Amino acid sequence: MNIPPVRDLFDFSGKIAIVTGAGGGLGQGIARRFAEAGANVIVHYNSSETSAQKVTREIQERGGNAIAVQGDLTEEKDAARLISSAVERFKRLDVLINNAGTYPMRSILDMTPTNGTTLWTLICVRYFSAPKRQQR
Repeated sequence: MNIPPVRDLFDFSGKIAIVTGAGGGLGQGIARRFAEAGANVIVHYNSSETSAQKVTREIQERGGNAIAVQGDLTEEKDAARLISSAVERFKRLDVLINNAGTYPMRSILDMTPTNGTTLWTLICVRYFSAPKRQQR
């Protein structure tokens, strides 16, 4: 099977994309694919700095433009700094991929309300204000 290059399928040339959780797993692949499609990529990570820096270097070595930005997205100030980093560096934000997650190492029946609140905050609440921050 002949698979065409990503850039032949999607053109994100000149677009600015934040990929949260891009220091590991699916986020790494998403960040690489956006770069292949021509986007400038903000590689977000919380604790996986080494792998986030590796993804950033790989994108740059392939001719792309990427920066790594650390932040705990359960903290509003870190979420705001992530958006600000994109706007300061690239003057705008076009794409926000909400990939970051937290994975409690227990069954859902053993989860506490705190686990659920943290997950909800990470996945939803911080992003409701993201487009507004970009416009400021």
